[in-house]
Amino acid sequence: MLLIIWIMIILIMVAGVLTVVTHECSHYLMARFLGLHPSKIHIGIRGRTLIDCGIFHITAIPLGGRVYSMEDFAEIDSRPRRLIAIAGPIGNILVGVIVLIGTLNTTISCWWVFGMAFSFLNILAGVANMVPIQSAKTDGYWIFQKSL
Repeated sequence: MLLIIWIMIILIMVAGVLTVVTHECSHYLMARFLGLHPSKIHIGIRGRTLIDCGIFHITAIPLGGRVYSMEDFAEIDSRPRRLIAIAGPIGNILVGVIVLIGTLNTTISCWWVFGMAFSFLNILAGVANMVPIQSAKTDGYWIFQKSL
């Protein structure tokens, strides 16, 4: 029983990391689609680097992330910047809904727990990132910057 609990905890942690990766990859793909040249996807806060393989840079504490670019995103015109900003939350919400639909068709197991955690975390991250917080410069801040 204790082993199953540990497996579920690990799967939920992996779901959290994959949620951040989904979010940052959505920003990256939108920037590429708009013709910009993002150079690196950084996953995590400061700390020891675990993975540094070209485009991906993952630290020991993989909470949060950032896409680095040759261009300064703050200098980009308003519309493309908003599209890049909204791509992360929309990517999270879409992936969350798709995984939720797939998970609801499975039997309860460790994978069901992973699917539910992954879909819940993605939808929550997508909605939370839409909140405009100026001091944190969240995605919501960039999306609604001129509207507020």
